[in-house]
Amino acid sequence: MIPTKQDPYQFGSEFERAIVALACTNPRFFGRVGMDVDPELLKNEAAKIALRACRAINNDLGHGPDKALFVIQRLRRWMDDGKVTIEQIKKVADLIDSAEDAGMPDPEAVIVELAPILQQRLRDQAVKSAIHSFGQSGDLRKTIELEEKAQRVGQVDTSVGTMLGNESWTEVASLKDLERLRLGITELDSELDGGLQRGGLGILLGASNDGKSMGLSHIASVNVLDGLFVGYATLELPRPIVLARIKAAMTNTPINALLQGDMVQARKLLSGMSVGKLCVQDFTPYATSIEDLKEWVSRAEDLVKHEMDLLVIDYGDKVGVRKKGKDSESGYTEARVVFEGMRIWAHDRKKFCWTASQATRQKDKRKLLDLNDTADSMHKVRVADLVVTLNVSDTDGQQMIQLYVAKHRTGKSKFAIGPYPTAYDVGQLVSV
Repeated sequence: MIPTKQDPYQFGSEFERAIVALACTNPRFFGRVGMDVDPELLKNEAAKIALRACRAINNDLGHGPDKALFVIQRLRRWMDDGKVTIEQIKKVADLIDSAEDAGMPDPEAVIVELAPILQQRLRDQAVKSAIHSFGQSGDLRKTIELEEKAQRVGQVDTSVGTMLGNESWTEVASLKDLERLRLGITELDSELDGGLQRGGLGILLGASNDGKSMGLSHIASVNVLDGLFVGYATLELPRPIVLARIKAAMTNTPINALLQGDMVQARKLLSGMSVGKLCVQDFTPYATSIEDLKEWVSRAEDLVKHEMDLLVIDYGDKVGVRKKGKDSESGYTEARVVFEGMRIWAHDRKKFCWTASQATRQKDKRKLLDLNDTADSMHKVRVADLVVTLNVSDTDGQQMIQLYVAKHRTGKSKFAIGPYPTAYDVGQLVSV
């Protein structure tokens, strides 16, 4: 293991107070340097607690707080959960007040002094990581990440974007070459120019028992077969069921056969395949947050020594927000935090994320589900890059499914394919 114990920062008390005061009130400061300050290396206990709260707010919203009040509110929630005491909250409030009374420091002046210190710490860690990698695994991924992070500390994006000219045409032309992740349904993938674009969030929208989880396990199986590293977080079904569905889909084996212990043929088929990696884990519904899932992804990547290509979350409506107490957000706000969190993960890491969401029951079954049929918060589908609705019907005793592309941020939408016979018995949405 890479040594993790570090000496505390050699900050004076005034400088430490300035860092915390700016982190609690200036999102720009927090994004440039504040988020890279390790709270555990601060000397002042109140400063540690305040910076932990700033990090939690950043994890939820994608940016640091712009008012000290938000930090205090977050600490009050933690108090309700027994994580901090009222005395600790008072010390944090006193620390911030004392900084404001002294006059808020100049953010740029603090950044100029702080950034080199943080960069050197990260580079020291990168050196230790490299030594460890050469002696153990030979994997330099962590070393490279630390060096890249060091280079970013304190930087601000000074670009003005792309001007109208040859470069702009090149950028437009690049859209046709966006890397895609297929859904494993030939006609649908063709109409979507290959599938979900890299860095995108896809949502399967369907009513209860209309194949949302089956659709997600189908997508997972297809991309494991394509050689990708797929992480499957299930908040809906037990892990063994999910594994059975994915293995059934990969080998075209009836799920019931696997569940009854008849696995010889499927195991033989899989052993002869060149496939990617799969990690399936079950999580407690509503008590698991996006932050929890991101931490799980990091652990899985460390174990496999490979970045996760596709994160499947079954399903988004059952992901919670880190709690909280009396000041819980509304269901709408929670949905915004959860689904934005998924898209931010995919976008920032340039990976793929698929989830599902509940649709309202339709009175008219002849009408295809659309975005307006999303249950609870519409914000879920607003942040998505691709939304495919599942429309199940019964035709002469045969269960059929029609797929409707309700939203496609980078291509054609508002079209349907099918109906096709469902293939739920072998873990596939439709037969492939």
